[in-house]
Amino acid sequence: MSMMCEVCKCTITLDEGCDNECSCCNGPSVESLIEERTAQLLSITEEQRDNDDESNPIIYAEHGPNRFAMMSLFFNDSDGVQITEDLELNEITVKFFSDSKEQELTTGPLYEWAIEFYKNNY
Repeated sequence: MSMMCEVCKCTITLDEGCDNECSCCNGPSVESLIEERTAQLLSITEEQRDNDDESNPIIYAEHGPNRFAMMSLFFNDSDGVQITEDLELNEITVKFFSDSKEQELTTGPLYEWAIEFYKNNY
């Protein structure tokens, strides 16, 4: 199923999104977001940091709560495990990764070892 974008009049496929690189359909590009955050980072003064001026997203990120803690353990250059703790929900997930593939682990010796190592070393 498809529909027409009201801004640029391109066709948007609901399951795949817009084929064009327009910001009205796909949001801002990663490059433009990096440029925006870089400009905000370079515009911060020490006085703004001292006054906890959270109107700048960089200061908000510096003072905002950390939601995730992450540890990656590499067995070699191409595979390892990634342990992620959601600090808000108090949940830990373990993923095995190899090059471009990954699989979540929920049981087994590798899962138990990763959880124990994370808890003892983070």
